[in-house]
Amino acid sequence: MAGYSDWRLPQIQELISIVDYSRRPPAIDSQAFPGTGDSWYCSSTTHGIDDYTEWLLSYFVGDIGTTSKSDNYCSVRAVRGGQNRLAGSLIISSPSQAARWEIGTTKAILWDTAGIAGNVRITLSRQGGKPGT
Repeated sequence: MAGYSDWRLPQIQELISIVDYSRRPPAIDSQAFPGTGDSWYCSSTTHGIDDYTEWLLSYFVGDIGTTSKSDNYCSVRAVRGGQNRLAGSLIISSPSQAARWEIGTTKAILWDTAGIAGNVRITLSRQGGKPGT
């Protein structure tokens, strides 16, 4: 699809990472993610109660829920691989994409400079990298 073969179902944290609760409904940037419906979107994250239940997310108001993996009523937002591994690009290995941690706590950031010479500047955003955040 689109010339790539590494499409996958996102983890629930990845779906949550693009929710914008300041926009309702839908609770998502419609310009960045046009055509996002008000249905539930499946994730690849298994719910902790058993291997047959998965987490879902609705961008209508940003709710999360669960369903049986055998249900076929949710929409899919496919994502590709992880980070691009291009020469000259910083490759973050930890924390993982869409990871969260409590305000005031510390988390190590591990990266590979992939041949970048000199200093590296990392910026964290609480709003998905929007300018000014």
